Amino acid sequence: MKTIIQILTLIFINFSVYAQFQQNWVARHEDNNSVKCGKNIGLDQYGNVYYTGKSNVGFSGDIVTIKYNSAGVEQWAQTYNSANDDGIALAVDYFTGDVYVLGQISNGPKIFVTIKYNTNGIQQWVNLAGAQEGYPQAITLDQYSNVYITGGDQLLSGNDYYLTVKYNSSGVQQWYSRYRDNDFSRDFSKDIAVDDLGNVYVTGESLFDYVTVKYNAYGILEWSSTYDRSNSIDIANSIDVYSGSVYITGKSPLNITKYSDFDPRAIFVNGFATVKYNSNGVQQWVARYDNPNFTHSSGGKLIVKQIDDYRDESIYVTGNDNDNITTICYSSTGTIRWSNTYTNARPSSLAIDANGHAYISGFTVPLNSSNFLTLQYNLNGQLIWSDIYDGPANLQDETNSIRIDQSGNNLYVFGFSTSNSTSSDFTLIKYNRSSDNGDSFVNSSLNNYPNPFNPITKISFNLLQEGFITLKIFNILGEEIKTLIYNEYRKKGTHNIEFNAQNLPSGVYFYKLISNGNIQTQKMLLLK
Repeated sequence: MKTIIQILTLIFINFSVYAQFQQNWVARHEDNNSVKCGKNIGLDQYGNVYYTGKSNVGFSGDIVTIKYNSAGVEQWAQTYNSANDDGIALAVDYFTGDVYVLGQISNGPKIFVTIKYNTNGIQQWVNLAGAQEGYPQAITLDQYSNVYITGGDQLLSGNDYYLTVKYNSSGVQQWYSRYRDNDFSRDFSKDIAVDDLGNVYVTGESLFDYVTVKYNAYGILEWSSTYDRSNSIDIANSIDVYSGSVYITGKSPLNITKYSDFDPRAIFVNGFATVKYNSNGVQQWVARYDNPNFTHSSGGKLIVKQIDDYRDESIYVTGNDNDNITTICYSSTGTIRWSNTYTNARPSSLAIDANGHAYISGFTVPLNSSNFLTLQYNLNGQLIWSDIYDGPANLQDETNSIRIDQSGNNLYVFGFSTSNSTSSDFTLIKYNRSSDNGDSFVNSSLNNYPNPFNPITKISFNLLQEGFITLKIFNILGEEIKTLIYNEYRKKGTHNIEFNAQNLPSGVYFYKLISNGNIQTQKMLLLK
């Protein structure tokens, strides 16, 4: 599902690269002086925002899932309570608003729980998975709304496994897989990705190595690949796939150790290691970020994105560099396009827009007085905007997740914020990008008629200023079908161009207009 979301983000943008974000609203969810920990957010096509997390009362925890509309008004809140439960992550169907929540139940054995709510917050189904010591980690969807979950699980025998399960949208299990690298390994999966063909990729740690596995759409293991830096402790944290290539990042020590004046024991010096595999699991390259001055460095989040300014994909990695946020952009060959470090802070999540801007959520240090931190880097890696949010108690405030919507104008940051000495609140912040007069940055209108059509339609756009434009057609998978106009000069005013889809099959298509640094996309339906 990651690839699908990235493609949709690529083709649905209409903002200016120069507009600054401003805080639009802050929504804090308060109840009964409980301690809450927000984990993950998702968006739908109508601008609604969904999140999940854990709400503690005493020694018991509940899985709480909440929906807000685009104005920050709470629409519903649902609690799942079996004993001591934890909401880990969620995935939202962008088109329907259905919400899939992954959590952990700790009523004796620790097991996986997957819950589906419809867009109105009505529970549709609940599925359990795992043996006795399960640690769910990640959930994603594919283009058909099939649900995939993964995490570490331990059997009664004490053996650890990668546990990966596929459900259809009705909650019917499609397949169930346990992966163990060898009889002596400790196996713990951390992240999951699905490509357009339904192949499933899982990465994590097996006996202190990166181990990445590929399943086909039917759950059959295709390959497994290992990255080991000189028998060190290597832990993969994040995975993404793009056009048959697989990218992983995580923590991997250097081949050096440090000694402290106060501690005679050797300390491993950790770095980021980002690995690329081809579709057959053959390693293509390893790109390392190693800072010998720091001991605690780890690549935490990775996203692959195709940016119009580059011919190949860009790989964005952010991680904790000894309480500094280091963000790196690589090319598809593993060379660094840019890197930047923000000091005295830790990262939590990463989002990328279609212009190649990177957005990082994190929090400042020290932890007992931390604040929400949000960063924006432009295509060249320059920090062009940042914001700090300090909650009402001036105590611990930490982000967990960040999302940029498909318009590129709305940015959401989620986490928890201390409200007093005994409680904290789920806290969601919306930023939007606007011009000096408060209007969204667009410089043209875009539509087509007729729509639906067969096989000819007229695409019309009205430019508010002259300039060079590009107009392209994409299919539902984000594949470019045709270029109608490429970097041609057009005067201010209304323009029309005919599109003939005689040789194309019926289906949904998108047309994207790039004009003066802005990108706009509309949908059209071909019916034959």
